[in-house]
Amino acid sequence: MHTVATTRLVRAPRDKVWEALDDFGNVANFHPLVEASAITNGISSGEGAERECHFYNGGSIAERVIEYVPNEYYKVAIIDTGPFPVKSSVAQLKVQIHDNRSTLVSLEMKFEPKFGPIGWVMAKLLMKPQFKGLFNKLLKGLDDHLETGQIVGKDGVLQPA
Repeated sequence: MHTVATTRLVRAPRDKVWEALDDFGNVANFHPLVEASAITNGISSGEGAERECHFYNGGSIAERVIEYVPNEYYKVAIIDTGPFPVKSSVAQLKVQIHDNRSTLVSLEMKFEPKFGPIGWVMAKLLMKPQFKGLFNKLLKGLDDHLETGQIVGKDGVLQPA
């Protein structure tokens, strides 16, 4: 297993941050690589919620919340990795009050790459830095979305809500 983690101070109170993160089917509102996302099983929040994310590059994945503590954190497993070179993955999004106007948001993912030993080397040299960059963009998108109320589109370009 490989681990990638990042943290960002988001300029919004924890309740507002949690509300955006807990709206599980609408990650496309702030994820700069996700063109569209939707709940697929009728459960929109909490443990068991499932969504499908369609990326601007044409790929897609399906995810499920596997652990959930309201206003603190949730864990998400990829249940269909699509074309991505990942066998399995669990990510945790965690929110902590920083002060009454800002929240510390942490994102950590543990993943197992496809392709055996070659995949392990790819993960170490290529995938971990790419995931770290992606996570930083995702958390920046969350921050921008909450600050402006606008949807974060392709490459982080803000669009009217």
